[in-house]
Amino acid sequence: MQNYKFLSVLCSLFIVLSSSLTLRAASSPVTITLPDEVLHQSISDTLPIRLQPGGGSMKGIISIDSIETLQVHNKFITIRGVISGHNLVVSTMVAGQSFDIQLGSIQLPPITCNLSVRFDPKQKALLVTPRFQQPANLVPNDPTNMVYPLLKTLDGREYPIEFKDIAPFNAKIGDRTIPIVLEPIDIQAMEKQLVLKLVPRVNKITKKQP
Repeated sequence: MQNYKFLSVLCSLFIVLSSSLTLRAASSPVTITLPDEVLHQSISDTLPIRLQPGGGSMKGIISIDSIETLQVHNKFITIRGVISGHNLVVSTMVAGQSFDIQLGSIQLPPITCNLSVRFDPKQKALLVTPRFQQPANLVPNDPTNMVYPLLKTLDGREYPIEFKDIAPFNAKIGDRTIPIVLEPIDIQAMEKQLVLKLVPRVNKITKKQP
């Protein structure tokens, strides 16, 4: 029985050490592929998302309330969704004097936006640059038409989405726990999918408390 216990402990120690060394020495990243359907659902679960543009003649908050469609292409993502404006104010000049026109809250009809994406490995952030497509046929005298210039102030600016290390998961072997984290090193938009490349890293191995 004692020999059996000794061999069991020895095998467990070997597995822990070999697993740790293998992960630390690994140079090949782990690749996770998110189809556009999965990405669509993941983003929808985080809505609404609020953006506050700076500068320009219009001020306020733009809210992305829902996403009807999402398609991933090479280096960019096309989304179509419902956007609303809140606390909107338009500044205008009349006879040399500045006036503020309060628009309040307005909901726009569904609008299409192309998002250029690139990953910054130093910041560990996905940089997103929106390009809003203004509808070709605008309804005359519709007050919502005044919101489109506000959307244009968001165009061409990069918005960082930080990706911290993926929450660690624990591999348990015997009385040892091996915390493993996945560090993002690259994120690419490809046709119909978002591809994440992650490098596994082993934190300090902890022993189970008695």
